[in-house]
Amino acid sequence: MRRTAGIALAVALSMALLATGAVIAVTDAQVTRGAAVFEQSCATCHGPSGNDGFATPLLGAGTLVRFATTRELYDYTSATMPLAAEGSLTERQYLDVTAWLLAARGRATGAAELSPATLDDTPLHSEAMTTPTAAPSPAATPTATPVSTATPTATPAPQQWPTTCVDLNDIVEAHLGNDENVGIYQRVFGDQAEQGCQNDHRDDVRAVFSWAFDQAAQSADAGTQDLAWPTDCVDLNDIVENHLGNHGNVEIYQRTFGDQAETACRNDHREDVRGVFGWAFGGATSSAVGLPLSTDA
Repeated sequence: MRRTAGIALAVALSMALLATGAVIAVTDAQVTRGAAVFEQSCATCHGPSGNDGFATPLLGAGTLVRFATTRELYDYTSATMPLAAEGSLTERQYLDVTAWLLAARGRATGAAELSPATLDDTPLHSEAMTTPTAAPSPAATPTATPVSTATPTATPAPQQWPTTCVDLNDIVEAHLGNDENVGIYQRVFGDQAEQGCQNDHRDDVRAVFSWAFDQAAQSADAGTQDLAWPTDCVDLNDIVENHLGNHGNVEIYQRTFGDQAETACRNDHREDVRGVFGWAFGGATSSAVGLPLSTDA
């Protein structure tokens, strides 16, 4: 039932896009096939509409800004997706699901299908596309919006990022094999565990995550925590993904972006870090999963 609904949604979307005039490189039939691929292989993480799952949102302002071209998006997707089954789809399936995503982001359909030969000539971002004049129900299909050059504000999975100092401490201690330190704040401080952890690690967090707050890094407790805390976004991502058993995502930034891994990771997770660790910088923030964090000194 869910898959049929997804295909019908894609057909409705592509028909609405056709009304705006033909644009090369995406066809109605390809968008329909891509919708089926998305339902089967992508919706589990990204949600049925591409914007309502635990993985990075694909539609709306500030999404996919780390990809300059459709080819970059295709190359990344075909090399790293689906989760834990990277590269398992056929070339046509990767092209079809990319076409579906382009249509959902505002590309009008035309007479030619997206192909390896047309990837470079097919704009990814909506300022270079035709915005649809008719759209299905907002409840069914997200409407395309202009892409911002600002840092994306992706909402992570509730289980993907540590939401408090205590969470981060436990994950890192387990990663290092210091199992006796897992739960130590809860055991020692009880209801005051979070405050005790924040008091101990505020400077560590300021040093490690200053990049997310555009502030100069400070030393972390005179070096006493050098081994206990991740040193950058890539480190944290790998530790958390490994902790969750998402082994396919460990080193995903290094494999995909090479020397640009840290920049790409920060672009994806800057807002997450600001939300989760705002307490360390004196900001009145909420975690990226909607849980308020203490800002007490």
